[in-house]
Amino acid sequence: MEKRTERTEPTAALNPASASKLAEEGQRIYTSQLKSKLEPEHVGEFVAIHPETGAYFLGATGTEALSKAHRTMPAARFYLKKVGSDTAHKMGGHASRIR
Repeated sequence: MEKRTERTEPTAALNPASASKLAEEGQRIYTSQLKSKLEPEHVGEFVAIHPETGAYFLGATGTEALSKAHRTMPAARFYLKKVGSDTAHKMGGHASRIR
């Protein structure tokens, strides 16, 4: 396992307005610039997008994409998306009725 040492200061919390802006800009970049480029060959992979520059990083998992992104831009914030999907992750479950 690789030890990460590049980040020495804690990252400030992202307020809801900033998070919303980051997500909107990341989705805009994905839709307008990356969708047609990535979806033919990378469906199911994850992409971490830097909304300020349009830089992006691919990985088989969200963790892999974000790790690549943070190695290059350690203090940056990224928008994470699963290529070819409306969301990066799905939450769900199955409930059983007990009588």
